[in-house]
Amino acid sequence: MADISNLNLELQKQFGPVIGGTDLMRALGVRSMRAMRKAIQENRMGVEVFKMPGRGGKFALTEKVAAFIENCARR
Repeated sequence: MADISNLNLELQKQFGPVIGGTDLMRALGVRSMRAMRKAIQENRMGVEVFKMPGRGGKFALTEKVAAFIENCARR
């Protein structure tokens, strides 16, 4: 995986400014979509997720996902 300092850039290149669906699930290491839906419902995702008009599913800002992962790696 990318060096932690480059994680945001790598995720931005791969997914763009917004990440959702299975990509979000995999980036955060969630085992299944069902587990992700439950985590969202119970407010345990670790990053803020949101809906986008005209699109299904939940999304997060890629930079927030990278920051969350970096924070977890520092613990």
